[in-house]
Amino acid sequence: SPTYLDPWKHHRLVDPFEGAEDQLTRTAAVLPVPGLGTMSFLSSLVLRAPATAFDNEAMALVLQVMWQKHVRKYFVLDTILFLFYFVLWILLTDSTSSTTVASTDLSISDRAIAITLLLLNSLFAAKEVIQSDFGRRPGYFKSQWNYVDVVSILLVYGYTVATAIRGGKGAGLVPLAVITTLLLTMVSQSR
Repeated sequence: SPTYLDPWKHHRLVDPFEGAEDQLTRTAAVLPVPGLGTMSFLSSLVLRAPATAFDNEAMALVLQVMWQKHVRKYFVLDTILFLFYFVLWILLTDSTSSTTVASTDLSISDRAIAITLLLLNSLFAAKEVIQSDFGRRPGYFKSQWNYVDVVSILLVYGYTVATAIRGGKGAGLVPLAVITTLLLTMVSQSR
């Protein structure tokens, strides 16, 4: 590969205050450290390295490439799925809270909303389990946001199941819905 012979590459850097400019930057031709470009490496670097480790152009280039080639598409997908999940949650709580019309069975659309919500909730639960390395990752619960994520997932399960058992429309537990909505709003702020 020509990159092994020529470690100097020409990159176009964009500074939001000064515009675009061409600069000659050095990129490593060979990275002998296995797993250097993985998310686990970046995660441990973020947790353990001092802030000054990110204060250089080489790290900025690495993070920019990781964002553009790997992270951005997952971030956008996760954000869209969470927004859809949040809208479904609002629709479900609106149609099942005790302040709605007299208690009747859930309509087909309400059931579809509940099932889709539970599927997305299961997806987010699986994501949390994977992020915690099945509960073995030390320090996973040092972040309070991880507690909020897990508790909100459990509360969505609890509300949805309790509403289905209690009879559907008008059977929702409003205090549980309010607490869950507040936690989901906090989760949306951490994303």
